[in-house]
Amino acid sequence: MHNSAPATVDRTTLLLTISLLAAGIVLLYSSSGDVATDLTGDHMYFLKRQLLRVVLGLSLLAIMMRVDYRILQGYSPHLMIVSLALLLLTLILHGATEANGVARWLPVGPVSLQTSDLARFAIIVYLAAYMDRKGPGMAQFSTGLLPPIAIVGTAMLLIVLAPDFSTAALTGFLGLILIYIGGARLKHLFYLGAATLPLFIGIMLAQPYRRLRIRSFLGMDNSPDANYQISQSLIGLGNGGWLGQGLGNSVEKKLFLPAPHTDFVFAIIGEELGFIGAALLLMAFLWLFQRGVVIAKHAQDPFGMFLALGISINLMMYVLVNTGVVTQLLPNTGVPLPLISYGGTHLVFTLMSLGILLNISKATRRREWQQQLIHARSR
Repeated sequence: MHNSAPATVDRTTLLLTISLLAAGIVLLYSSSGDVATDLTGDHMYFLKRQLLRVVLGLSLLAIMMRVDYRILQGYSPHLMIVSLALLLLTLILHGATEANGVARWLPVGPVSLQTSDLARFAIIVYLAAYMDRKGPGMAQFSTGLLPPIAIVGTAMLLIVLAPDFSTAALTGFLGLILIYIGGARLKHLFYLGAATLPLFIGIMLAQPYRRLRIRSFLGMDNSPDANYQISQSLIGLGNGGWLGQGLGNSVEKKLFLPAPHTDFVFAIIGEELGFIGAALLLMAFLWLFQRGVVIAKHAQDPFGMFLALGISINLMMYVLVNTGVVTQLLPNTGVPLPLISYGGTHLVFTLMSLGILLNISKATRRREWQQQLIHARSR
């Protein structure tokens, strides 16, 4: 019984990933057709582009499932440096420091790379390696906490200059969660947060469109321009009721709701599949997150544990923020729904990260089987 190796692939995690991705393709086709026809004359324009990204993402997932995740540990500083350099290069090439400049995408041949997605992935890998190396030293303020805070803060600053405040805020929040899990003292994080909170609020309110979103969320601005998108989103969710209008039967996607295939795709899901369909989708994401936590718990080393937690928390943060915005529980932030929303870099990095998660699980299963085999032969 112990002489044959068990299946090392975490089938539940892989099946959840593929199922969510397949659902995303169907839902993207349903939500994007009218917008695609209006913009390009091709009903399948966004679907065809998304399928190319799915192929690339699945290829990277398959590769990362097979390449030992511990290789990333040695390259973590280089990956972090490259990601910061690319963020800076994006700013320089797009002239984002000038008025009305936007620098979120870096042209790479025929495609564009959203460098903030690479930076967020690099931060997860860097922090996992750093916290593994530091161990109990994370409790020290100057030698444990400050170095990773400086790295995360630099990435946030470059992302804010893009400008992309919501991604910068999520990146910082992800970093703080991981640093706390890694052993940083809560009082140090509290003091640091209290010192930087005025700066955070100042940056958040620096742009007129951000102030408008905050005022709208707080009910201080009832103008049509401020509330149109969220109003249409809530109308769509209300139209869905319990069982929905049926796949493909959304009214809001017919050019009423802006961004129905990107940031607000969850509103179309609620309208077409109803409360039950939307709830089942969220349950699938929660299940995937739970699988990630279990993989982290059983990882064979601290680096694998921190890496699995970072990947899982990052995924779930985006799910919660996206759905929170669509249901008006949070201010509008322009955050995609992982594996569902239209988008290239975010989808590719999500699939690649899930491939790493599967690799961590596979390494743990292989080690457990080897230990069982050694124990059986020692009898």
